[in-house]
Amino acid sequence: MSPEPADQGSVDPIAFEKAARARLSRVSEDVDLEVMSMVFDMIRVVNRFLHDFDQHVYRPMGLSWAGFRVLFCLWVQPGSSSARLAVLSGVSRATVSSVLNTLERDGLVSRHRRSQDRRVVTVTLTGAGERMVREAFLRQHAREREWLSKLSGDQILETIEVLRDLLSRPAPQDPHSSLRHDDVS
Repeated sequence: MSPEPADQGSVDPIAFEKAARARLSRVSEDVDLEVMSMVFDMIRVVNRFLHDFDQHVYRPMGLSWAGFRVLFCLWVQPGSSSARLAVLSGVSRATVSSVLNTLERDGLVSRHRRSQDRRVVTVTLTGAGERMVREAFLRQHAREREWLSKLSGDQILETIEVLRDLLSRPAPQDPHSSLRHDDVS
């Protein structure tokens, strides 16, 4: 058994990735370590951003990550249905429902039933909600700029191009699921 590091709260992300690559290289000859590293690093970067935004933007403003996402989606696409908000924000319908309850309680959104189909509920930002999402976005954007300040404009544009290419591709088919996330009107 290897000795425990002196500071268990500190992790060297590069050393951890090297250890993961070494371990995974013994799993199968089919493991593509570069693909694993790219996805591994993208997830870790996103998690760091989310943790930072949560700590320095959302929580101090009385929001959660899901709350900000729903507000932002409504800001971009006003009058969205709850089902559409679930797809746009990347959270479950149950989570959207819970988040909307909190946002409505706090006076940031209002819900209305469509006259044509009473089952469909549309959601709109209130004036307070519009001010909140605008301020939260500006604070988050300041953090984004700090995070990316060491990258050149060309590096940012190249990364955007790669990410958009990945986002434009359909997800690999899951033979175990017949559900599609984009089946929402």
